[in-house]
Amino acid sequence: MFGRNLVIGCIIGFIAYGVFVYAGIKISGCLDILIGNYKTYMRGYVFSSFLGISSFLLSLLTFVVINLKEKMFDSEDYLTIYRKGENLSDDADVKKSDLYKPLLNITYLLVLSIAFCLLTCLSQFSLGFSGSKKWLIIPTLMPFLALSFMSLSLTAMTQLVCQWLKSEEFIKAKKP
Repeated sequence: MFGRNLVIGCIIGFIAYGVFVYAGIKISGCLDILIGNYKTYMRGYVFSSFLGISSFLLSLLTFVVINLKEKMFDSEDYLTIYRKGENLSDDADVKKSDLYKPLLNITYLLVLSIAFCLLTCLSQFSLGFSGSKKWLIIPTLMPFLALSFMSLSLTAMTQLVCQWLKSEEFIKAKKP
């Protein structure tokens, strides 16, 4: 699952990068003007915005993972739905690694998002000052990779919550 998500995120990031570079060249007229605009107007904003995004994602990672684990994955209702989905009996033992697999997937995607955001910041601050067009590929590509992994993590969280909310199980009324 991790490897598949890594490949999908990279493919999405590279495709988005290619589309935006092509559009940027078409709009600005040539690659040199696009690079000049990046250096003059965009590099600082990309650095500061992805630094802020990475700190937000770090707090989101802690909040989302702990809350999903406590409120969703550790509930008896989820365990019942999981057993039914896996065609297990009501008294069958369930391994934690199997039960928490979707949560682990979201955790990995959020960690990759944070890592790519921080790499984006570092590349803006280091390679972004390069005069070589080849070296500028890295700092201009990194934001697209970070955004693709953020999109994948958002999609995974949304699917998980929707799956939980759309389950056809009835929640038992708690008796006082």
